[in-house]
Amino acid sequence: LRTVVPVDDEGRIGPRPLLTGLPAVLVRDIAFLVELVAVLAGAREVGVRLASLDHRMCPRFHVDRVTLRATCAYHGDGTEWLEPGDVDPRWLGRPLPGGLAAGDPVARPGAVVCRAGTGDVLFMKGELGVAPGVLPAVHRSPGGGQRLVLTLDPLA
Repeated sequence: LRTVVPVDDEGRIGPRPLLTGLPAVLVRDIAFLVELVAVLAGAREVGVRLASLDHRMCPRFHVDRVTLRATCAYHGDGTEWLEPGDVDPRWLGRPLPGGLAAGDPVARPGAVVCRAGTGDVLFMKGELGVAPGVLPAVHRSPGGGQRLVLTLDPLA
């Protein structure tokens, strides 16, 4: 599912025809999270992506070029991230020496990789949502297993 959901001045969505065909409990949860993201970001539209994945969508640690992104894994492991002190920003967006199999040098040696659990909602500030010189959320997709992942981006 990929769609854009408009919200009114109060951050509420109207009838949910764009979310038909999904279980009611999932529709209610997605609608609540869309409204929450809209209010937090002051957005009039929220991009919604619900994807069933059996591979890593983003295997490298990276930052997103958004103001805010919310993710929730309804099935499987949630997004992984690094605390700012565990990031070597010199490697963000640069090619990996030896490829991904050699490891991701964005994570400093000894870094602790944090991971959201199934059903956890993770709100991450992107490059457009932080002040100059402040590191946005550095994250990646977890490895292995089937996942059902919701991603929400404020658009306008």
